[in-house]
Amino acid sequence: MWFKANQKGYRCGGNIKHGDTFCNNRVVIREKELKNIIVEDLQELVKSIQDDEFLRNLRKRLNQRKNLIKKELTKIENEVNNLSSKKKKYLDMYADEIISREELIEYRKKLDQDVANLKSAKIEYQEKLQECESENYTIDLGKKLEEVSILNDLTPQILHSLVNKVTSSVDGNLSINYNFVNPFEEQE
Repeated sequence: MWFKANQKGYRCGGNIKHGDTFCNNRVVIREKELKNIIVEDLQELVKSIQDDEFLRNLRKRLNQRKNLIKKELTKIENEVNNLSSKKKKYLDMYADEIISREELIEYRKKLDQDVANLKSAKIEYQEKLQECESENYTIDLGKKLEEVSILNDLTPQILHSLVNKVTSSVDGNLSINYNFVNPFEEQE
């Protein structure tokens, strides 16, 4: 969602840029409403972080998250290796004159794009893993959220440091994707 000053709120970026043919969502989420929802979420999280039982559960969830991320990284690495093997097979097929040079180039471009996408995903997972492995993750998250909850208002800088993406359905239901590993997020 993009901020529109003249509407004092956020709208679908795709609709703003490309119109109704791209996305027919013209719902405006008022900035004040969005800030209130986020501040309430963060205040609830800060209250929970102060509870010892919650901290134990948080550590357990973070360890589960870390294990899932490690599994995804292993899958990505295996897929990169698989694509590398395919690339070699296509080269052998070209050498054996089974496929043409144009086909080889086409296959290689596709595989190179797939590898680039996987490497990008790998970087994202490595960043999440690093965040989870940080000994001070819970403390840092608590401090950051506590500062925000004290403010009772979000500056654009704080908002952008905490929120990765906000999506809205056509009927106005919001989904907020935070920049930190959300301990309340259900495991996949």
